[in-house]
Amino acid sequence: MLFLFSFYAMKLNAQDNTLPKIEGDTLFTSSGYNIVAGQKLRVGAGTMPDGNFKYIRINSASFFAYGTMSDNIHNPNEANYANSLNRRESGHEYYVAKLEKRGSAKTGYVYYVLSKTFPRYEVDIENAINSGEIVIPSNLKSHPDKDKQSESGSFSIAEEINKFRNLYIQGALTEEEYEIQKRRLLSQN
Repeated sequence: MLFLFSFYAMKLNAQDNTLPKIEGDTLFTSSGYNIVAGQKLRVGAGTMPDGNFKYIRINSASFFAYGTMSDNIHNPNEANYANSLNRRESGHEYYVAKLEKRGSAKTGYVYYVLSKTFPRYEVDIENAINSGEIVIPSNLKSHPDKDKQSESGSFSIAEEINKFRNLYIQGALTEEEYEIQKRRLLSQN
């Protein structure tokens, strides 16, 4: 019985295709943008009213993180504003130092990318990508025509293979990962 349960658990884990997730040293985002330590990320534009960044801020564990003990009714998000990346950083690139998964199965998980800067910044990667605070390659950005195609369930296998080929050329996928994806797509035909 224990053997069957172990086999079933392994099969469930092997079929876990939910994104985002961290496997090994790679963070797989729901946008298709894969991130590894040492990679450069380009900062887009801040989304807070003052132009600063909502999802890129000083790491909460940092000595430099600003915390507030005041009961400031006029600005309850005082610490968020003080810790946010300044709008002057738009367009800059930062190296990834570390990937983190925070939270629990009960409350849900949030995936963070930590920068190699001083002070160290943390990026709520899914929200930063979705809001444009992190710029992803143009071939991964959604297009209205492609969204309509995926809603109807049809897509071009050649386009999908080309997408994975471009990721391989950019270094986001290994040759082996590219070949696996190509075989998977061709077998669906």
